[in-house]
Amino acid sequence: MAAMVATPMTLSVKQASCSPEQLERTGRGVNYLEVCRKAQGTGDEEARAAVVGIEAVLQGTQPSFTLEYPCVSPTQQNWYLMRVTPLPYQRGAVVVHIDITARKALEQQKDLFISLASHELQTPLTALKGLIQLEKKHRDKQGLSEAGDRLTKMEVLRM
Repeated sequence: MAAMVATPMTLSVKQASCSPEQLERTGRGVNYLEVCRKAQGTGDEEARAAVVGIEAVLQGTQPSFTLEYPCVSPTQQNWYLMRVTPLPYQRGAVVVHIDITARKALEQQKDLFISLASHELQTPLTALKGLIQLEKKHRDKQGLSEAGDRLTKMEVLRM
């Protein structure tokens, strides 16, 4: 986590778990909004959202701002939650970045599990539906329409 106090021109960083590269780009005395603006110029949508959100808090048009964003390095991808809160009685804001990589990994595992479970549940139901349709056709050919009607009801109830 890194806590930053942002004024319109400078930034103070309270280091908790920042890498040297992160501190070089966002360390004491660095204009954090300019860092975000430069990243925004490269097409970084999260940087654009960060600039808009931080400026809104600094201007007092928004009471606070949060943003989840990825931070990709050559060896790994981390996720952070940025929270921006205005300083009371002063022009400025506190910007906090919280590492949420573990939470994002759990969310991805949950989504994968739900997707696989849904597929596994649909597969036998699809097979049953096919068998009901085949049996219905067979019964219709034999003139057993009453049994075919019951199979149609089973098919409708399954959906």
